[in-house]
Amino acid sequence: MFEQIKSKNLVAEIWELLTEEAINAIGFENVNDAVKTVHQGILAEALSKYTNPLSPEYQPEFDAQIRSLRPDWFEDEMEVTA
Repeated sequence: MFEQIKSKNLVAEIWELLTEEAINAIGFENVNDAVKTVHQGILAEALSKYTNPLSPEYQPEFDAQIRSLRPDWFEDEMEVTA
């Protein structure tokens, strides 16, 4: 694996090789797919925090606005009954 290293920036090249191997090992085709998935996860987590009434970060005004603008983002939510 390390025979592919050619430049003086060894740390960056080693990281790139390890990252590519790790990304391929978990099923992504390339770094861009992995980054996109991570970013989607981060955004989904933030959205959940700000729109979940049980979350300490809940923002009722934001929740109402985003649900009126993009109701399709919330279609698959499970209904919670008391």
